[in-house]
Amino acid sequence: MATGDNNVFIETSSCVLIAVPLGGASGCAIVTGVPSIVTTGWTSIALTNEIEAGTDYSQKGANGKQCGPRLVGDDVIKWKNVAGTLCVKNLALFSMLSGDPVVVDADDHIVGIEHLIGGASASGSVCDAASNKPKVAMFIGRKASDSDGGCGASASTSGMTGLNGHFLPLLTDFVFEDETFEDARQAYAFTAKAYANPLIGRGPWNLWPTTAVPTAIHAQSAHSEYLVAAGGIPAPSANPIVHPTVVAPL
Repeated sequence: MATGDNNVFIETSSCVLIAVPLGGASGCAIVTGVPSIVTTGWTSIALTNEIEAGTDYSQKGANGKQCGPRLVGDDVIKWKNVAGTLCVKNLALFSMLSGDPVVVDADDHIVGIEHLIGGASASGSVCDAASNKPKVAMFIGRKASDSDGGCGASASTSGMTGLNGHFLPLLTDFVFEDETFEDARQAYAFTAKAYANPLIGRGPWNLWPTTAVPTAIHAQSAHSEYLVAAGGIPAPSANPIVHPTVVAPL
């Protein structure tokens, strides 16, 4: 049996959100070298279980008494519903999550995003290499210590870690909620579904803010929580958005 100090103060302050697109021959693998998108501009992520209730096969007789033993199937978690709010309009992240194309200027800089109806998420199963449904793996980090340091700072209490990491190995079905235009600070809400990813393998390589990645992630895990000794937050290695070259206006 594993031993160790697993007591930790979990703070609500956000640290980092890292997303990387899934692909490969399986359609759901983290491909080595694929760029990740890193942002600190998020305010909340909420996870709730989507449960399929077990069927009750019990039967009562005409006298109202139970006929034999009561037979009720087990409740099953089908997936986890994910609801998030971003306070920064990260256009590259929006495009990765939704599959909607970005808008670029004459210098090939991302300046906007097209909100399609239907779009890339309209077809395909959860894990299908031929599917055009956007799929990502996501790491969410928040402070897991009572220190006053920044994200991943050394804990001030012995035996504690500096970062509480949440890993979602397969997110899909992203929908960005309606926007309200008013005299107030804008926030950007989205919903998605989190599934287990049996094809995640050992990793995730460019999605983990430390050199000590978990040796294994359970094939039935849709959400894993780890106490991470952060060794530096990854930075985007390249522009992860693929788009056509824009011709400068005359």
